[in-house]
Amino acid sequence: MKPLQSPACLSIAGSDCSGSAGIQADLKVMQAHGVYGMSVLTALTSQNSKGIDGIYAVHPILIQRQLDACLSDIECDTVKIGMLPDSKSVVRIAETLQRHHIKNIVMDSVIISSSGHVMCEGTAISATIKFLFPHVLVYSSNVMEAYVLVQRTLGHCPFTLRSLEDIKNLIMIIHKAGPSYIVLSGHHVAYNDNFEITSLPTTNSFTVDLIFDGENFYAFQKPYDLRHSVAVHGTSCSMTAAIASNIALGKHPLEAIQKAMQSIECALLNIQEESSSISRTAQLFSKLKPSSSNQTITTRLKS
Repeated sequence: MKPLQSPACLSIAGSDCSGSAGIQADLKVMQAHGVYGMSVLTALTSQNSKGIDGIYAVHPILIQRQLDACLSDIECDTVKIGMLPDSKSVVRIAETLQRHHIKNIVMDSVIISSSGHVMCEGTAISATIKFLFPHVLVYSSNVMEAYVLVQRTLGHCPFTLRSLEDIKNLIMIIHKAGPSYIVLSGHHVAYNDNFEITSLPTTNSFTVDLIFDGENFYAFQKPYDLRHSVAVHGTSCSMTAAIASNIALGKHPLEAIQKAMQSIECALLNIQEESSSISRTAQLFSKLKPSSSNQTITTRLKS
């Protein structure tokens, strides 16, 4: 086993040939954080910021061999998981990570792409809940994917999403399935002053990103921006890679999440719109730098 001067972090994810998401985005973010990035491909895709027109899963045995090749040679205790195309791959990954005693698993919910493409078989979601969730340290999702996940967990979702309280309930259901920390991106969802979800946002509307650590909710609130409400290709991949990088560097999970959120927010605010449409972006995070901001999460909410 080879120790490195900088900590290592392994990404298990699909490939994005356009370089904006998936393995390619993960490795760029890890490098920006000064972390040695390794990769295990779970699928090849033909995609760009406009959409996906092909997904080709890697055979589960080859996924396992990639994992063994990395983890038997390079000292690593932090893994970021992205696209999991089928249930057989999920089982192989879970077994291999446990065999190598990986303790820090950051998972990005890759169920539906930013362009609306379904990224995995239905059985992969159930297998993820059963075999991976009990070992996940940080699970990150958006509201839409979290709702799908809860439907899979319970067989149905017992409520509709009308308010921030409903979304907090959604998070607590996911937490009970295993992950220690839940990060829920809410940039698609607009709230009014009563924290009710509105389909008619105004200049006073806002969005809320939530973190749950098993005891407390932490809210990161910002004005609702219609431009940023559309999906930006590569955002979730880059944020979870940043979380994993921060954890590999020794930061506490809550600090790792907060710094990652700040870094991605900074990247989004610096999009050069004259060269790339907000919803058809090229690689936005190639110059991502770890946030040096001392800003704290705005509000701790009662759970």
